Amino acid sequence: MPASSKNTTIDTAGWYRVAEYQANTHNESIGSLCNSVNISIRRDYRSDNNEYYNMLLMSTYNKSKFVLIGKLVNKQCIDKIRHTIDGANLKAYIEIYYSADKKNTIRMDLFNTVDVANNKWVAISPAATEETIEGVSVMSMMDLTT
Repeated sequence: MPASSKNTTIDTAGWYRVAEYQANTHNESIGSLCNSVNISIRRDYRSDNNEYYNMLLMSTYNKSKFVLIGKLVNKQCIDKIRHTIDGANLKAYIEIYYSADKKNTIRMDLFNTVDVANNKWVAISPAATEETIEGVSVMSMMDLTT
């Protein structure tokens, strides 16, 4: 069983926040507590052929990277994933770029979500966001099309 999961729909192309990590300090938000997480993303067959990704977000102090464990794609609609930090609100996010203007169900499952101080990643309903936002930094990004 996942520690946190969300089943929801997306119907418009763009960036979406799909998971959130609430820190208590700026250093925690940028990885001082190893706020890493195992991620499973699945998209259904409603409007296009489906896709599935399994990956890790590895995060240590001021460093992060995605490690793709595996993917199986019939039709690509989730093109990118990134780890962002909102320093003013002490939050970190996992965001995906959805490239289709078609309604599809997305399932996000998070495993191994708790850092060394018991803060945790939580799957959230997709919230549209922008390519760039003042005060929000991209810690790492992975292109899922390659």
